Amino acid sequence: MLAILSVLLSSCIFNSVPSRLQLRNEIAAHVFKVMKSPIEGNGGTGFEVMAPSGATFVMTNAHVCNILLADGTSKIAWVSNGLIAMPRRVVAISDEKDLCLLEGISGGMGLKVSKDAPQVGEWLHVVGHPKLGPLIMSSGEFYEVCTINVAGPRMSTPSVKRGSYCTTAVADVGSSGSPAVNEYGEVIGVLFAVDGKSRAALVSLTDVKDFLLQR
Repeated sequence: MLAILSVLLSSCIFNSVPSRLQLRNEIAAHVFKVMKSPIEGNGGTGFEVMAPSGATFVMTNAHVCNILLADGTSKIAWVSNGLIAMPRRVVAISDEKDLCLLEGISGGMGLKVSKDAPQVGEWLHVVGHPKLGPLIMSSGEFYEVCTINVAGPRMSTPSVKRGSYCTTAVADVGSSGSPAVNEYGEVIGVLFAVDGKSRAALVSLTDVKDFLLQR
């Protein structure tokens, strides 16, 4: 009887929605600062994710990669977990989707991409390193699919209209490339812009999936 009860309790714990603190701690190991050099304070946020092929990459925004590689002399960005900075080669960039992939770090681990798109009214969490500082998780509501005007990913291109998920989660400079996750810690979008009220706009789950599917 005790054995059966123990199994039931374990099953309930495993299948339950993690607390906000548990969720942050689980995601933290896969979220990094993405920088131009090991010591230069210029960059954004990236996170480790697994493609359908099984390959692991660090994903961030194309505009982050394009800023870091602006001099055209290197295809290397530096990825830091706060303790050590690791050089990682850029393997793919999509200016259209504003997504960029760097070589992975753990070789088999990463955040899971959600199978289902978020629903309007669903709560989500944006996890990143604003201003390349400590990891911060900002929570908010996905309130609509929207189209916003943003600068071109290469900064020299005119502004473009991009379909995205608009949320009430608050974001700051340096948060570009942060993963947005649902209550189970699954990626449902990638932060790429903020509006006039510092609310996060996300690259859609469809674009994330399409980009990874090509890898």
